[in-house]
Amino acid sequence: MLGSLMERRVLRTPVDVAKIENIQVSRKKDFFREYDSRGKSASLVAREFSFPPKIVSSWLKKRDALASQLLRSLGRPRNAFLGTEDKDFIHNAFANDPSMRLGKVLEDFTKAFEGLKICPTTFYKFVTEHCGMSFKLARRDSVERNSFAKIELRYEYVVQIREKAIDYVRDCVFLDEAGFSVNMKRSGGWAPSGATPVVLSPSILAQSTSIVGAISCYGVVHLSLREAVIGRKRQRNDGDLTPKTRGTVTGHFKQFLTDLLDSMDKHSRFRNCYLVMDNAPIHKNASIVRIITLRGYRCLYLPPYSPELNPIEQFRSVVKSKLKKVHLLSKATLPNKIIGAAIAIPPQTFRNQIQYPVNNFEKCLNRIPL
Repeated sequence: MLGSLMERRVLRTPVDVAKIENIQVSRKKDFFREYDSRGKSASLVAREFSFPPKIVSSWLKKRDALASQLLRSLGRPRNAFLGTEDKDFIHNAFANDPSMRLGKVLEDFTKAFEGLKICPTTFYKFVTEHCGMSFKLARRDSVERNSFAKIELRYEYVVQIREKAIDYVRDCVFLDEAGFSVNMKRSGGWAPSGATPVVLSPSILAQSTSIVGAISCYGVVHLSLREAVIGRKRQRNDGDLTPKTRGTVTGHFKQFLTDLLDSMDKHSRFRNCYLVMDNAPIHKNASIVRIITLRGYRCLYLPPYSPELNPIEQFRSVVKSKLKKVHLLSKATLPNKIIGAAIAIPPQTFRNQIQYPVNNFEKCLNRIPL
C-alpha cells in the first residue's frame, strides 16, 4: 500500500503536474466556448464535460464579477477603450449639429459601435476631457452664410484687394451702424444656489440709440449718435396699427459722411483711402458714391454675410461689452457712455481688430467657410 502511494508520487513530476493543469485549463476554455455559443444551460454543458455543477456555477459567478469590475474600472476613458475613431465620431456629430443633446450623441455613438456600453457620466468626461469639447453660448448664422455663392464672393473680394494692392490695415476706414439701449446687461448673474438671478431694466422695450461710426488703425475717426425716430403708424396684417421705427436713412448717412470726410481731409494719412462698407442699399446709393468719389476717396463693399472681414464688428462688440459693465444706464447718460467707451479703446486694439480680417484672407482665397 505504502509502496503504491510512493509510486504515484514519483510518477507525478513537476512536468506531469504542469501538463495536467494545461489540460484542465484547455477543457475549461472549451466549456466556456461551448456554453457561450450554444446557449444551453450551464448544468447541461457541465455534464457533457463531466464537470461538477457546483464548480461550474462558481466559475460563472467569478467571470460575471470580473466583468462588472472591468466595467466599473472604465469610469475614466482610456485610449484603449475610446480612441481616435471615437473622437472623430464625436467631432463630426457636433460639427453637423452643435446644438445636439449629449444624450442623443451617446445614443448614436453606441449604435455606431456595436457592443459598446458606456454610462452618461463616462461619456461626458470623455467628450470634455479627451475630445476638447465644451458647452458654450452658440452663435446663430444664416444658412446662406457659407453657401457656395457667398464663399465665392469672399474669394473675389480678397482677390480684388490683392490685385489693387490695398493695404487693409493702413489704406482703409471702416463704416457701420449699430444700435444701443439702456437694457444692455450681462447675460449671466449671481444668485444663491437654486435661485435664478433677476436683472432689473428701466423698461422692457427701451428706445434704442443708433451709432454710425468710422474707425481706422489709428482709432475712432468719427462717431454720430442719433435716437431712433418713431414715425407714423403702419398697419399690420391683422389690422392693428403699430409705430413705425426708422433707422439710419439716406439723409442721416449723407450728413454723417460729410462730417467724416471733413475730418479725414485734415489728415494726409487718409488721402485716397478706401471707405469699407457692407452692401446695404443705403451705402450703394448713387448720391452716396458721388459724395465719396468727388472728395477723392474710394468705395469698397464687403461681401454679404461676412462679419469676419469687417473689423468694426469687433469694435462694436468691445463697446457693448464695456457698457454692459456699467451698473446703471439711463437714457440721459447712454450717449456719453457710448462715446467714453469708444474713446477709451487703445490704438493697439484697433490695429488688432483690423488684423483679424486680414488673417482670414487666406481662408477666403482657399474657399474655406468662415
